[in-house]
Amino acid sequence: MKPGTGIETTGRRQIWVRYRMSVQGLLLCGLLGQLGCESADAKACRDNYTKAHALINGMDAGAIESVDPALEAVENAIPPCKKANLNKELAELDKAHRTLQSNANRLRSQGSRKELSPEELDKLLEEGDPDCPKGQSYNYRKTGKQVRCTGPQLVAFSRGQAEEYFKNRGFRLKVDGTRLVAEFGPESYHYEFTGPENTAKTRCLEVFASPGMSWEESVARVTGAHPAQLKKGAPVRAQDGSKWPLTHTDNEKQAVYTLGKCSE
Repeated sequence: MKPGTGIETTGRRQIWVRYRMSVQGLLLCGLLGQLGCESADAKACRDNYTKAHALINGMDAGAIESVDPALEAVENAIPPCKKANLNKELAELDKAHRTLQSNANRLRSQGSRKELSPEELDKLLEEGDPDCPKGQSYNYRKTGKQVRCTGPQLVAFSRGQAEEYFKNRGFRLKVDGTRLVAEFGPESYHYEFTGPENTAKTRCLEVFASPGMSWEESVARVTGAHPAQLKKGAPVRAQDGSKWPLTHTDNEKQAVYTLGKCSE
């Protein structure tokens, strides 16, 4: 044996033992992340992901009051999963978000309408529905027949009308004096009224449109104006004859605009 061989062999053995222990430790962290090895962001992602998954599994896809909490849980899970770079969970959350958002939009367009007798349905089909904005329509869920909307436009709502309309469609409401905000995911409507009473009229309305919807389509839905007649920055004439200044806000994710003149 050459001098120093035993020491060198012992040194290599010590290095190997330390390496093996290190790898085992990393594997243990992967298997027992709940014991504290994973980051706070990863834990937050997995906790929120698990909650969203449970809500989706128990969801009634035909009820907005059931879809709403599931969608909110998915939205809460996405930011921490992005921060933790957990791409598998993030891909599944993004897919679930698109599906839930589409379903929620469909349910909101139908509203929470009661079952109608044949006579009531005939009257509804003939005269239209005064509880949804004029210029829009929906298919009555049992027959598939199209119902015209004959009610006031979103931009012409009184404070009481706005609160009832959005509440019945599953939006989250925030009311503060003359202001009302209705939110559902990234879509929201920010009202400023002439006063705090239920009969107060809309002074201005800021809209964050549903992602993927053009500003022309959104403005048409809010005012009843024909999309082809809209010009960016030009005042909009609503279906009731009122005129509203139109101001756009640059936003890469969705159409954002204001109708009317809001106070600072």
